[in-house]
Amino acid sequence: MSATGFTPRLDKAILRARGIAADFGVVDDQGRPVVGTEHLVLAVLDDEYAVPTQALADRYDVGALKAEILRLMRSPGYQGRMPPP
Repeated sequence: MSATGFTPRLDKAILRARGIAADFGVVDDQGRPVVGTEHLVLAVLDDEYAVPTQALADRYDVGALKAEILRLMRSPGYQGRMPPP
């Protein structure tokens, strides 16, 4: 376990998710990445040894799933924050 209380694999996924959020310009007022579920899902899908990735790969094309998430994130309506109430 790491200092965060997460496994090293989860620490790595969270770090990757922060990078994805930063790449999409999803940051707070101080410029720090704000991680959303989409960023974390992409980070998990990048780990071919993660159980969720393996489970999805049994039924779906994980590359196509990642591409679809990225397509939605690149769409004009994507705001990278919480949906309106």
